[in-house]
Amino acid sequence: MRITLVAERTIPCKGYGGTERQVDWLATELSRLGHKVV
Repeated sequence: MRITLVAERTIPCKGYGGTERQVDWLATELSRLGHKVV
C-alpha cells in the first residue's frame, strides 16, 4: 500500500515538535511494516 503523509513543517523535525514528531514516528512505523510511504 502506498501512503502519503502531509505536514506543514520539515520532517524529521529539528529539536522538538509535537505534530511533526508524531508524523515522523507514524511514517517510520508504517515503512517498517512494509508500506511505501511517499
